[in-house]
Amino acid sequence: MLVLDLSHPHELWVTMEVLLKAARKRIENVMTKLLTACPDVQEEIMTRSRERFGDHPDLEMIDPFLLPLVIVGMKYDVFQDFDSEKRKIIGRTLRFVAHHYGASLQFCSTKHEGLMNRTKAYVGHLVFGAPLSVTSKMLNFDHGKPLMIPFGMDSLEQIGLPPVSEGDVGNLDAATPMDLWKLAYTSFFPQQSVGGKMSIDNTGRDTQFKEQAVDMMREQKDKVSQFHQM
Repeated sequence: MLVLDLSHPHELWVTMEVLLKAARKRIENVMTKLLTACPDVQEEIMTRSRERFGDHPDLEMIDPFLLPLVIVGMKYDVFQDFDSEKRKIIGRTLRFVAHHYGASLQFCSTKHEGLMNRTKAYVGHLVFGAPLSVTSKMLNFDHGKPLMIPFGMDSLEQIGLPPVSEGDVGNLDAATPMDLWKLAYTSFFPQQSVGGKMSIDNTGRDTQFKEQAVDMMREQKDKVSQFHQM
């Protein structure tokens, strides 16, 4: 799970890159160990991760994580007071990133009980297999409201093009769609270095990301791991 601070758009992309790098590193380390005993395990997991999307029209454009990924945008209570155009740019950018990696996306706030319960229920479903029924009332693609988009339910057509003019597209040094979205986003929100706030090894426990829902789910998962090690 990636937890991002929506109230700091000038740090959002660089923070997201650090967290994604950390997630990939851990997955690669686990896969390296598993491949020794099960040479075909990575290919099998990759196949299953793509099969989750069935015959989605964007399947060839999606590069899903090997494990289910959830991107949670926190501090929606602050974000909702942003200018509508800023909210739309941030929302569409995160929708593209989530869709590209086959991730679910939802916005949340510790000051909104309903959003907290929704996030906890969804994360609990992914981590512990708790039953969850995603209804049409839970889904939201409206950038004027807190987004809630499960994996595979968005599309490039719905997300639209990056927020740059057609004349500027050819002038941007972008080799991939992700590069193009990054350049578009950072042109609106130049990124500030997060410096010593986080590192690859401690991002998950950094105080910047200690939101109530994340802490609770981590504590529960740690307890389950300890139980199985007894």
